[in-house]
Amino acid sequence: MLIGSIAPICTYNECRGCRFKCTAEQVPVDVNDPMNSAYHYKCVCHR
Repeated sequence: MLIGSIAPICTYNECRGCRFKCTAEQVPVDVNDPMNSAYHYKCVCHR
């Protein structure tokens, strides 16, 4: 269990079109500087 950081529950709309499981993963807000960037959660399909 992570304290102070809660992964969102993926909604049906976000995962519509996923053939396999859909999970919330941390994605850097600033893609150009991922080391110093803040992170947010995004639902990602796994093929």
